[in-house]
Amino acid sequence: MPQAIAYLNGRFLPINEARVPIEDRGYQFADGVYEVILVQRGKPFRLHDHLKRLQRSASEVRIPLPESLETLEQIVLEGIRRAGYESQLVYIQVTRGVAPREHLPPPHLKPTLVLTFREFEPLPQRLYDEGVALLTYPEIRWLRCDIKTILLLPNVLAKMEAVDQGFFDALFVLESGEITESTAAAFGVIRRDTVVLPPLGPRILPSITRSLLYQVAPRAGLRVVEQPLFVRDLAQVDEAFLASTTKHVLPVVRVDRQVIGSGKPGPATRRLLEAFLAFLDQELGG
Repeated sequence: MPQAIAYLNGRFLPINEARVPIEDRGYQFADGVYEVILVQRGKPFRLHDHLKRLQRSASEVRIPLPESLETLEQIVLEGIRRAGYESQLVYIQVTRGVAPREHLPPPHLKPTLVLTFREFEPLPQRLYDEGVALLTYPEIRWLRCDIKTILLLPNVLAKMEAVDQGFFDALFVLESGEITESTAAAFGVIRRDTVVLPPLGPRILPSITRSLLYQVAPRAGLRVVEQPLFVRDLAQVDEAFLASTTKHVLPVVRVDRQVIGSGKPGPATRRLLEAFLAFLDQELGG
């Protein structure tokens, strides 16, 4: 029978039996990096891309990966097999390790490697049929959002505020009104036949799903460009969407009180989603 499992520093075990010491720096300092990988029909989607991004994130915060990318790949594949779900989410986390609580870590600390393998539950279909609303929220995150760290308290606070006010998620906005991304997804808009994405930089995570839009969009009759997006621009766009590993391409129909386009998921976003799902199916051998 399929079951949620964990991998902790060399051992697979039931997820509720996995334990990390209280002085792990991930727990005390959010001193770690992570990745989330989608599994469909027992196959991981873009595993190599996720592992390469994990490697980059770890390098940027000076945490040595405890295993090679080849070994990490084998651990992921074995965990998928052991968990047994057709659709899974694989979570990988690497922290700097366990040491007495001091800001400066001791040299040669052994990193902690944790993976979890859980059943993937997609978003309700009604969200794709009706679209979602986003609440703009001040960009209070640190200045290196391009690194996928476990430092996610600002994201948590923004998401809580959005849900408390009846929105699906929050959209981070700089003081200038420039949009960066949501709490857990890339943001984009569509004008006529063009997908517009905020330019990559320190404020934006280089999303795997976002990067694939360059390949997928032409299949939907769209092209992709990068240019700064401001909240004031939303009155002139035709459609908007979120893009991420778990959301794929999710229509956005309102930001604060600003209705996007007709206020319903538009045809271009629907084509983009269909093209992405077809691409996913093709990649996984469907």
